[in-house]
Amino acid sequence: MKDPQPSSTGAPSPGRRRRPLRAALRLTGFLAALVLLAALLWAGRLLMSSDPIPAPDWLRTRVAERIEAQSPGLGVSFDALSVVFEERWQPRFRLDNLRLTLPVSGARLQLDQSTARLSGRALLAGRVEPREVTVTGAQLRLKRRADGSFDLIGRAPEGDRSLGDAMAELKAALRRPELEGLRRIEGLGLTLVYEDARVGRRWSADGGRLVLEREGERLVIRGDVSVLGGRSYATLLRGSYSSALDSRSGDFQFSVEDMPSEELATQSAALAWLGVLRAPLSGALRLSVDEAGALGPLYATLQIGAGVLRPSDETRPIPFDAARSYFSFNPANQMLRFTELSVQSQWVSLLAEGAFRLGLGPGGGVEMTGQLSATEIVANPGDLFAAALRIGRAEAELRLAVDPFVLELGELTLSEGGHALHLSGWMEAAEGWELGLAGRLADPADGSPTLSPDDVLGFWPPMAKPKTRGWVSKNLLEGGLSHLQFGLRASEGSKPELQLGFDFEDTTLTFLPDMPPVRGARGHASIDGHRFVVQSEAGLVNVPGGGVLDMAGTSFTVPDTRPKPADADLSLRAKGALRDVLLLLDQAPLNLLSKAGQDPEMADGDSLLTAQVQFPLMKKPPPEAISVSYAARVEDVESRSLVPGRVLQAEALEISGNKQRIEVAGQGTLDGLGFDGRFDARFGTGAAPAEVQTRIVLDAEAASSFGLRLPEGTLSGRGTADLALVLHGAEDIGFRLESDLAGLGLSIPALDFSLAPATRGRLRAEGRIGPEIKIDSFALEAPGLELAGGLTATEGGGLEALTLQRLKAGGWLDVSVRMRPAAGGEMALEITGGRVTLSQMPALSSGGKLPASLVLDRLVVSEGLSLTNFRGQPAGGGALRFSGQINGGASVNGIWSPRGLRIEAADASGALASAGYLKQGSGGSMVLDMTPTGAPGHYTGHLEITDIRIREAPAIAEILNALSIVGLLEQLSGPGILFSDVEADFSLSPGVLRVSQASAVGASMGISLDGLYDLKQDRLQMQGVFSPVYLLNGIGSVLTRKGEGLIGFSYRLDGPASAPKVRVNPLSVLTPGMFREIFRRQVPGGQ
Repeated sequence: MKDPQPSSTGAPSPGRRRRPLRAALRLTGFLAALVLLAALLWAGRLLMSSDPIPAPDWLRTRVAERIEAQSPGLGVSFDALSVVFEERWQPRFRLDNLRLTLPVSGARLQLDQSTARLSGRALLAGRVEPREVTVTGAQLRLKRRADGSFDLIGRAPEGDRSLGDAMAELKAALRRPELEGLRRIEGLGLTLVYEDARVGRRWSADGGRLVLEREGERLVIRGDVSVLGGRSYATLLRGSYSSALDSRSGDFQFSVEDMPSEELATQSAALAWLGVLRAPLSGALRLSVDEAGALGPLYATLQIGAGVLRPSDETRPIPFDAARSYFSFNPANQMLRFTELSVQSQWVSLLAEGAFRLGLGPGGGVEMTGQLSATEIVANPGDLFAAALRIGRAEAELRLAVDPFVLELGELTLSEGGHALHLSGWMEAAEGWELGLAGRLADPADGSPTLSPDDVLGFWPPMAKPKTRGWVSKNLLEGGLSHLQFGLRASEGSKPELQLGFDFEDTTLTFLPDMPPVRGARGHASIDGHRFVVQSEAGLVNVPGGGVLDMAGTSFTVPDTRPKPADADLSLRAKGALRDVLLLLDQAPLNLLSKAGQDPEMADGDSLLTAQVQFPLMKKPPPEAISVSYAARVEDVESRSLVPGRVLQAEALEISGNKQRIEVAGQGTLDGLGFDGRFDARFGTGAAPAEVQTRIVLDAEAASSFGLRLPEGTLSGRGTADLALVLHGAEDIGFRLESDLAGLGLSIPALDFSLAPATRGRLRAEGRIGPEIKIDSFALEAPGLELAGGLTATEGGGLEALTLQRLKAGGWLDVSVRMRPAAGGEMALEITGGRVTLSQMPALSSGGKLPASLVLDRLVVSEGLSLTNFRGQPAGGGALRFSGQINGGASVNGIWSPRGLRIEAADASGALASAGYLKQGSGGSMVLDMTPTGAPGHYTGHLEITDIRIREAPAIAEILNALSIVGLLEQLSGPGILFSDVEADFSLSPGVLRVSQASAVGASMGISLDGLYDLKQDRLQMQGVFSPVYLLNGIGSVLTRKGEGLIGFSYRLDGPASAPKVRVNPLSVLTPGMFREIFRRQVPGGQ
């Protein structure tokens, strides 16, 4: 017969050789004959003694020969033959060191001592009927082949014999007539050697006992043996076999005491699962063999002592206290059924039942596939959990391969108190324990939460992600959990990899120490390897001192749980009133606004905040270890404190910041002034003041809101400006404004200046806003206008002072200006320096106000002619009385009005000399009138000079020299020539002086002049008439021009003004004065 293996049944070996057991039974008959012979020879002596009586040598030889003759091929020898009569004449014969050589195989069987008790009645009747046979010191070897069949052999290794055939041969021998009276065969002191070719192991045991008994028509064999295997305990094996003598079927029973589990596991596929244990076990096994020699069902009861689960030497042992198993195995369908399997240990205790189908795994080892049900489960492997887990029931579908050890969980369902956890996974033990698990918690049909946070912590080992578990314990305070899922992968010597996920509902969460908790939270939490995330989809926060915020979307993340302490990322998302959001950011340990000196009530509005907070996972993280950044969208905003003293309103603003700064950006109005900008405040010691950077709408209304109340029509259109505010304090706000003036129209009639909206320029202003507005610097650059200065406004918004360091308009005005309030609400204009060029000055409006005072460095009258140190004061009637110096020389006075300019000089010769028109002269008074024509820089004028004496006049000297008038030359170079009356009518345009009619008369001479003076090139092109002895000759001036006599000489002046070429026509004296106009050349460029 064979051991039950997957998909195999036992079968007898087909050999029909003579077997050693049959020879031994024949020997029993020969011993009976021997007894009869001995009884006849020694009857008398035997009757007289109860001690063993040795037989003589010849008798021993004769007995051996007789045995060999009756058993052909059997070799027999022994050392001694003796007989003893027991009570009631029961003879017992003994052979010492009996040696049998088996036929065919030559195998040898040695028995230390063999005895037989015969029936005395049969002897008296002349028959030999043994009743009992006892052998001592037999050496037997039982071998299991690789195919599972058994051989029973003697000491020699040859002559293998099928155990099934041996039993059949034994039964046949016992049915022989000479052995029908044999009731018992007993072997004592047996040596048993068991070789298992299937597992490659060999066991030996001494002192074994074996009893064969006939009970009616049945054969019963019993035996026991004790095995020492290098352990602290011995293993006791007992076995029995019961069968009808006329049948090949039979029943086997075995019992073991303290047998190593891994050794018993090698004997049957049904016991292979014991190979993963290292523990002593005791128990009983029974099975049957049918007529064909096939094994029937195996039934077993095992009590397993304290030991370990250890599939291989490389795996860490898992201890247990005790185990018990009742099971059966049917080789016909390879079904292994456990009616009871209980385990008691500190790791896990349970009571289970199940059924498995055996098969061959990929590696050729035994594989078990089936279901297992367990109850009364208490688990705390390695004190992994804070308290032992108690599970009402477990249902598992699994596959177990014993060698190599592989456990696959198709599904494991753990049920307790209405909860059901479904698991799947695997476990291997190739080079240490390695496992993978995936699980989910079944949810009720109504979808309601099934677990509390404490339930999850009960299943969460304190040593698995202890920091993360601690966070959940402290911050996931109450509520319901559902949709629990997890995954675990672990290998011996390495840290486990854990995935865990669950939904929570109506839960109280605390994300940051000292922060108010989120109540009514709903969301999801997960652990993926070393990453832990809590995502809240709903929840509310009651802000201390404020209202309620919606925290939907808030999440908490630990990117890597391995460092100590681990870093956490808190992503806050809060929706509600801006005041409440800011109050939340000002809670400990953040205190963002308090540290910045800002008020959480800085503005009103509805906001949606997102904030990122990074901090170490510790009980009280220090403030410097906490990093914060945030951003918020605020709608319907109104603030009176962001810009102190100003009302800020906006449909929407964006707020962002961190521990070092806060920024507010967006579009809105500031005191009704439109803007698009940002507020920027920095925190900490030495931090710069808060700033507002914005783009505002710039128009007349906006200018007025900043205290710039301009005359109507000055500013038109609409443009933009970049405005920066520096918030030094509630009453000290610096500002900086810049604009390119695009879209703005600017008109200053007093300066004849206008700027079209399509024209760009540059406007810059810096100052401070407090109870009054002060413009520290103000600059405007535009085509045709440039100004720079400062302005101070009154608390009511009026102009207190305007100072322009530079006012430049066109090419005619470049001055410094100061404006200040005057009596009657008027503004007094003071020009404090600079330059005015009359030749480029436009025709100005006559309705403008005159300056209260006018100080000019230079008033440019024409090319080469300027009034310096110009000082002017209003003279009434729109006129300005002034004083000054011509080109820094002679002093003059005059009146400047919209109607014209009058210059008066008490020293005409000095004035002309300063102007560069006269080298040397003396005396005289001068009046110069200039009237604007309307075109910029164009004037008509009239000059009058009286009683002026001229010396060293080059042009006149040239004329006199040409006429050889020696006396007049001497007079000109000496005391000078006196002109009592000098007049000139002229027109002045930029760069050109046109003299239409000029004359100078005195007693000695008269001169007329007309022509052109190119001021830019300093060239003359003039003509006139020289009349000597004008006192007499001037009688004819009534017929000609003033300065010309009846007799006169025509001349021309051409060339540089400093050295003109003088040409005199002497023949012109022949032309009477009345006819000179006919021949006079027209003035170039004149009419």
